[in-house]
Amino acid sequence: APAQEAASSASTSFSPSFDCAKASTNAEHLICSSRELSEADLQLSQAYKSAIASTSDKGGVKAAQRSWAKAIRDKCSDTECMLAAYKSRNPNFRANHKHAQQGAAPEKPASASLRQFFR
Repeated sequence: APAQEAASSASTSFSPSFDCAKASTNAEHLICSSRELSEADLQLSQAYKSAIASTSDKGGVKAAQRSWAKAIRDKCSDTECMLAAYKSRNPNFRANHKHAQQGAAPEKPASASLRQFFR
């Protein structure tokens, strides 16, 4: 299938937080087709993991992330919409994305920022 081949070749040069070979939703396929979306997804995933590690309300953080993905991210059908969704979800995205483009390591957001971010 051409879509699977595209996802496989795309995953060799860049990769989101999940395996593009197992992408099953339109949102996942869109993320796998774009380097910028893959980077945004990976950065948000890292912020999510930090939030999970630094909170006692792991269930609340997980529920909030699932709700955002379903209600906001998954409604997007183009790169511009989805990138805006990621930017609005992760207030540290712009700074981290700028560092990533310059080849520097992304800054780690403060845990207070993460707690605010996932409320």
